[in-house]
Amino acid sequence: MYLSRLLLSARSRAARAWLADCHALHRAVMSGFPAVGSEAARAALGILYRVEPMTEPPSIPVLVQSKHEPHWMLETDAITKIEKPKSLDGLLSGIQNGGRYRFRLLANPVRRVHRRATLDLDSQSTRQRVENAGAVGKRVELTREADQVAWLERRAEAGGFAVLTVRPFPADRDIPSLLAAGATKMDGRRDGGKLTFGNVLFEGTLGVIDAGHFRNAVATGIGPGKAFGCGLLSIAQMLNRTG
Repeated sequence: MYLSRLLLSARSRAARAWLADCHALHRAVMSGFPAVGSEAARAALGILYRVEPMTEPPSIPVLVQSKHEPHWMLETDAITKIEKPKSLDGLLSGIQNGGRYRFRLLANPVRRVHRRATLDLDSQSTRQRVENAGAVGKRVELTREADQVAWLERRAEAGGFAVLTVRPFPADRDIPSLLAAGATKMDGRRDGGKLTFGNVLFEGTLGVIDAGHFRNAVATGIGPGKAFGCGLLSIAQMLNRTG
């Protein structure tokens, strides 16, 4: 596995266009893998990415994780720097049951809602929106913090880890040290249709329960929206580890 970092220029019109359209940014990221172009290929190559906090103004970092080493050849002022990919093999091979890590995850927490289940929804406005849309089996964004955390905990159980501490940061909060841009939605257009994804930034600590399942979760991502900047689970600053 490889981890790369692209630095986008906040002053570039092209870079701003990428950030304003999640499908455009998807195409820019995928251009580093010129032999592929479909969603199936993205999953097969394990390509995940996330727009990071603007820690080096006016550059906006984009992290890209992949099974194969990328080769971007972008002749544009939108990218100020492309850092050489770093191997994650040592980090992944060192994961053991009982390990504890800090983590960051930009996710798209949703639930499937059937018409007969709308009475179970907590929000009247959400219930009315689902009924008006005739949503049977559609994905509905989770907007309450408790529901978002519960969603993450369910995903963690399937992914071989436990959430020890976490704080979700909806992007409408003014947290400039954590967020590169202020938006609770990621928008874009594809094939003439509109794309919209709610997103929540989770940060906290986790404990590894099943190292094999956890490695797979890191490699394949968490939740929906992986093609458009969600799902990359980053781990760092191991707190402690037991055998």
